[in-house]
Amino acid sequence: FMQLISKQKGITLIEMMIAMLLGLIVSGTIITIFITTVFASTAAIKMVKLNQELRASMMLMAKDIRRAGYWSDPTTPSPYLDTIEVVGTNCILLAYDDPSGNDFIGYKLENGSVKRVSSNSVLADCNDGTWNELTDVDTDNVTQLDFIMSVRLIGDDATVCSSGDCNIEIGGASSDLQDELDDIAADSDREIPSGYIAEVKIILSGESKSDAALRRTMTETIRIRNNGLI
Repeated sequence: FMQLISKQKGITLIEMMIAMLLGLIVSGTIITIFITTVFASTAAIKMVKLNQELRASMMLMAKDIRRAGYWSDPTTPSPYLDTIEVVGTNCILLAYDDPSGNDFIGYKLENGSVKRVSSNSVLADCNDGTWNELTDVDTDNVTQLDFIMSVRLIGDDATVCSSGDCNIEIGGASSDLQDELDDIAADSDREIPSGYIAEVKIILSGESKSDAALRRTMTETIRIRNNGLI
């Protein structure tokens, strides 16, 4: 009798190991792409949140600074003209007629957060009143908040303020503007200017607390429209 011996068909051990290796390579590539995508999405979300925090703070500061000196009654002079003051570089105090009655406003940088205060009485300094955080200290760190006020006299080449502390209260005992006006009055070769142009430049920078590489800086210059005439 003749026995028919049939050959077994399948893959060899070497072929199986090659297939497993290729499968591991493909799986590793997919996992790497997935992890990279997740990290990129997380970074993008953090950056969007940081942008929103800084932009919201910038818009609120710009709105208040732009309204500095405003008075709702056109029949009487505004008591808040020339009251805006930059203290140091990272604090600003101002006032305008607000419907809420909290006419006295302040902004400052403290402990990595932008803070705001509003009060119905004059703020003595940048520590007076109850200050509220505008940015989320748990997720974002504000690293810079600078207020740079520049004041140029109309009809005169003098620049009253260009950086740091700046007080433009006419008649004020510690007013940079009044000091310049006194110097002009004592100089017969200079004419008393009719007014001045005041601007405040805001520089605001922040970073994500969980990833310091995620940073953002915003800059905006605001013209103060409610200036008093000299």
